[in-house]
Amino acid sequence: MEMEKLIIPCNLIPRLEYAGIQPLDFDTPAAPADAEFYLRLHIDPLIVTINGKSTRLHAGDISCLPAGSDVRFSGESPGRHWGFRFSWGKVDSAAEVWELPTIIAMGGLQQSIIHECTHIAAGFNALTRDILERERKCKIASARLLTLLLELAQQSKRETQKSEKVLQQIITLLEGNLKEKLMMNQIASRVGVTQTYLSTIFKRRFGITISQYIQQRRISQAKELLTRTMLPINTIGQEIGMSDPQYFNKQFRRAVGISPSRYREKLYL
Repeated sequence: MEMEKLIIPCNLIPRLEYAGIQPLDFDTPAAPADAEFYLRLHIDPLIVTINGKSTRLHAGDISCLPAGSDVRFSGESPGRHWGFRFSWGKVDSAAEVWELPTIIAMGGLQQSIIHECTHIAAGFNALTRDILERERKCKIASARLLTLLLELAQQSKRETQKSEKVLQQIITLLEGNLKEKLMMNQIASRVGVTQTYLSTIFKRRFGITISQYIQQRRISQAKELLTRTMLPINTIGQEIGMSDPQYFNKQFRRAVGISPSRYREKLYL
């Protein structure tokens, strides 16, 4: 399941329109107004639903939502966040652009990002009666926001490369051991990551859990063996890691809608 991406023009400073820390309002949609974007550094965990797809956010995760998105947040209590609402001017079609995912898993609150958010908000909200000084501070805050966006894009690209490498290792491990009862801690240890990181990147990449992936692949193998061989049903169950005949029959029926024996019978009708 691929996340949408925000296009960032590298040479165009955004127009910052709001900067500060506040709770989320769960009662109203969180989509920004037309021609605006909203960057949020989430301090508290919650769930965000973008265009019907829900994702769990942890403390430190970042959401950057483009205009026109159908966005809602939910959770046990309104989550606090650093928020920055901004818009772009006219973007040159020939300008260099970077991509920023709408959801960025940061692996926890990072002090360097909190520090930058604090400075951006302080500059934007600086109290001064001098109009020129006010404009200068807003421009500096907007330039710092662009720097933050580009840094996040770079970090996201590095994280994507890392996660794709880990995902390839996971798939290779799972495909080579479908018959085995692999535990999450074993898989995480084999590929050198935490169980939380493992679960998060797998679900975000494929839209299903590792257990669901294993189950789908086992049923797929069972269907192939039922089609291409005359092995006994119980033997097929053992071949795919479901040695209990009743369990195999139950899981196959749940996934396919009919029993393994009926599935084989229909092939020759």
